[in-house]
Amino acid sequence: MRPLLAVLLLLVASPARASAPGWSKADPLAIGVHLGMWGGGYVAPGIGGHIAWRPGRRWGIQGFWNSFAMVRDGTLRHDHVIGFANYVPVLGGQRAFLAPTAGMCVDFRFADPVGRNTPVAQDIRFGLHAGLMGEVYVARDLTAELDATAYGYWGNDAKLGAWSATASNTLTFTPVGQLTAAFAYHF
Repeated sequence: MRPLLAVLLLLVASPARASAPGWSKADPLAIGVHLGMWGGGYVAPGIGGHIAWRPGRRWGIQGFWNSFAMVRDGTLRHDHVIGFANYVPVLGGQRAFLAPTAGMCVDFRFADPVGRNTPVAQDIRFGLHAGLMGEVYVARDLTAELDATAYGYWGNDAKLGAWSATASNTLTFTPVGQLTAAFAYHF
């Protein structure tokens, strides 16, 4: 945690450039933090982050990580999603844009019994996603972002019993909706 805080402090404390707020080819990279909500099978809050690269006005890519967790019926359910999203700004300009997104990810899914000495159910699921993102510069190198994304995951169903954890032998499809708010520093 300390190295991440040190990097963020260095980025924020770096000398400001003379240019006005807005995207610039000179600052194609960004690092951001996420707060989000996951809905699909269960609803849970989440946190995460991203690294983005936008080499030109018409295309960018984000590598991201998000974690969601909640407790229901004596089970801690947590999902850890790692993936990427391509985005193509179609409306807006240098200071703000709206863009469709599409990409792939994996979901490391866990169901841990709370207060019971029983096995953990776990699975790795493959996902495709598409959505809409909006980004606006709120300061010289700082943007606020809002994403609405639909995910489709394929994997095995994991179930917890009183004394056991099982996974199905067949692949199942799970739809998930996600809303994410982010702040990013561009450099």
